[in-house]
Amino acid sequence: MRGTVTLLNKLKRKDSTTNTDIWYKTILTDCVYKKTSLASVTGKTVGMGQQFTILIPFTGKYLPYKDWKNLADKTGFYTLSPSDVIILGTVEEDVTDKNIITIKNDYEPNSCEIMSIEQVDQKLSVKFEFRVGGV
Repeated sequence: MRGTVTLLNKLKRKDSTTNTDIWYKTILTDCVYKKTSLASVTGKTVGMGQQFTILIPFTGKYLPYKDWKNLADKTGFYTLSPSDVIILGTVEEDVTDKNIITIKNDYEPNSCEIMSIEQVDQKLSVKFEFRVGGV
């Protein structure tokens, strides 16, 4: 599918002046994504879940975490780190460390935590800068 995703970046508490996790929201358009159902069996226990693959186009707004965390104004910029959250569609609410779990649950089954990040060089006809995997 193609559409909008909401990226929720976490500024880690060790990097914040408030000593709490701070969440920043970025809306990304023209992303391509798919969800795949997963099942695992351990002994007599069956686990069900979903795996996400999200392709993010070149935007010129990405920064590695070490550069992003030092920006005085993060508006318009984003980073990608394991444990950041991606939600398929647009999240209207402001996100804080107090409501992040509620927001993730409210948008189930269309939310995931980032587990893997692949960056692609911009050359020839490549349209997508990142392939992000999440669960």
